[in-house]
Amino acid sequence: NDGGTFPNAVVHVRFFTLEGERSTFQFEADATYREVPMATHHTHADGTVHDHGAARRFFTVDAVRFDRPGIWLAEFTVRPTSHRSFRVETAFMVQTGSTAPLSGELVPAVSNPTRHDVVDLREITSVANPIEGMYDLTVEEAVAAQEPFVVVFSTPLFCGTRMCGPVMEVVAKLYPRYVGRVNFIHIEP
Repeated sequence: NDGGTFPNAVVHVRFFTLEGERSTFQFEADATYREVPMATHHTHADGTVHDHGAARRFFTVDAVRFDRPGIWLAEFTVRPTSHRSFRVETAFMVQTGSTAPLSGELVPAVSNPTRHDVVDLREITSVANPIEGMYDLTVEEAVAAQEPFVVVFSTPLFCGTRMCGPVMEVVAKLYPRYVGRVNFIHIEP
């Protein structure tokens, strides 16, 4: 609750299906601690710039298969090394199929706003220093071009998971290396 992390914690997750007030245990698994390294640029009064290293931290449960749609419950038992163990629960919806395209499926030809549709890029992005080239094409145009492209769906300024900014930073670092060979698109949900 205070924004702290427990990198050395042991996290165990139990999954239940929910039907009304009744929960039915389905399976359990241990979670794996993961980090996404990132750097935050810091500019001094004299104009010198350096990066502060950081990481976004989270736990994942791999190879989980939800065998039926409906409301599920995940019960997390967290055993930190420096605190008392605690338990947290969250409910979530499992759908019949993916709403996002899966590997090998066609990408929906979306006509997202581009920099040509707005007066100011801030109308379509919350990135502090946006790369204009990432707002040149719609997904529809990228699909029609039949060239490789990367689409980033992120809201760096409003991201509740603290992952949008770091993902955008990684893509921004790749942009200069691959521009001209790969089209880049940023879409702010």
